[in-house]
Amino acid sequence: MFCVIQEVATKTVPAGEPKGIEVYESRWTADGKEFCSYEYRNSAERFERPIRKSYRISIHESYQENGKVKKKQTVICTIGYYVVVDWGDWPGDSVVGGLASKADALGLEESELADYC
Repeated sequence: MFCVIQEVATKTVPAGEPKGIEVYESRWTADGKEFCSYEYRNSAERFERPIRKSYRISIHESYQENGKVKKKQTVICTIGYYVVVDWGDWPGDSVVGGLASKADALGLEESELADYC
């Protein structure tokens, strides 16, 4: 049993982080007193994200059945390039259904699967 990491091209361009913060001032009068509040939101302008790559992590297992070599492949997760760059993410956070569900499908303990990844 071994872990394989494949580089996969993605079709969509990931949205970049906002380039700035926009501040809004609201002024109003109530009971003859003036009040002011400030709100902010991210700007619509975003940094460009030119790299269109993701990484598919899978576990491969070879075995023999009736004298023939068979191969079983289980995809653990797919992680985007910028998810890794921005957050330093580890594969367990990107697994749909959790790492425990994939470990059960492979017949492994969750800690063993985490060691493979």
